[in-house]
Amino acid sequence: MNRRLQIHPARFRAALCSHGGPWLLLTLSGFLLGVSQQLLVRTEEPKAAGDLFHEHCAGCHGLDGKAHTPMARKLGVKDLTQSKISDEEIEKQIREGKIGSDGKVTMPAFKKVLADREISDLVTFVKGLRKEH
Repeated sequence: MNRRLQIHPARFRAALCSHGGPWLLLTLSGFLLGVSQQLLVRTEEPKAAGDLFHEHCAGCHGLDGKAHTPMARKLGVKDLTQSKISDEEIEKQIREGKIGSDGKVTMPAFKKVLADREISDLVTFVKGLRKEH
């Protein structure tokens, strides 16, 4: 048997005021207002894949993905327009990064920087670079 507890607003106010005064009512109102505002706060929209690539990848891979940058030459970065690796491998490299044969990081890991959706969008973006050469 489901019974809902119903409290008449006038009785609630009277009980609240007689047991804590107006300060308790004011405090409770402020708390409820704060909670309701937090529920209405919108989260930041995810960035577009092109913006993510520009922010996190273009420094080494170049805006066009062809790796014609000083950093790419120094680290031996591959031309993404010529890439033949699978979606899973692209995702793994974005998520985990890459370590060179000398044991040094050649690509940082982004698993703590980017959300799963952003990584997935970047995989699609990187695959799209293959068609533009």
